[in-house]
Amino acid sequence: MSSPASTSDADQVRQSLLFLSAVVREMTPAGAKAIPSNPARFNLLARPVTNGCRICGFPGHSSANIKASTACRMAILSLIGFWEDVAAHVSFVYRSSDRFQKAIVANKPTYEMRLDDGGLKGGDLEDVLVERLTRGWLKFLAHFARIRAKANVMLSQEDLGAYEVAVRNLSGFLLDGMTCKFALLWKDGMRLMCCSVRFVRAEHWSAAVERAILLLGVSTKEIWLLLILAQIHIHEKDGRGQERRYNGGAMH
Repeated sequence: MSSPASTSDADQVRQSLLFLSAVVREMTPAGAKAIPSNPARFNLLARPVTNGCRICGFPGHSSANIKASTACRMAILSLIGFWEDVAAHVSFVYRSSDRFQKAIVANKPTYEMRLDDGGLKGGDLEDVLVERLTRGWLKFLAHFARIRAKANVMLSQEDLGAYEVAVRNLSGFLLDGMTCKFALLWKDGMRLMCCSVRFVRAEHWSAAVERAILLLGVSTKEIWLLLILAQIHIHEKDGRGQERRYNGGAMH
């Protein structure tokens, strides 16, 4: 017979798995909820974004400019809060469930996951949850990386601190295999320091990537995934002397 403590833990694991299952279900076209007028701890990226705000890119509102962007700030905080809740449940189940631990260890994040354009993965419940949460998490990280400069204006230092904590906590579970994989310094002027670097300058980006592939034995897609995880802004001048910006996997 189980002790009261173990029974309580088992109940909490079931509750956390139910919570995460609901989160994953809402990330599907059939399960996505309508966006509330005042979102709070709500996943605004659960469904493909159409007609997003021109300032922050999130759906459900439209801000005129960055100086009148209260709705943008609330949207960002809503998503940060949403992922904080997810991280709390992931952390608990990871500590309490061997099956969930194995799913986390076996998880292999890929560059394509940030697009979040596939159906649910088959397999055990834990594998399905971890894979789908990873896709949603990478989608959020890639989106935030694209608006990071604006977010620095719209959010307070406390808000940004909450974001950084959420990134450390959840990435440690969902992306740990990739976030711990690279840490190199190239004399050619290209620097990649995962989870600590925020700005990188490369005069010859294509050559730097080729060199990284040779040195690390990884693919171009894995390099891009690293940039998303580290949220690195990379600037390169094109043939006309104009600056091109690579921001969290997006090329502008």
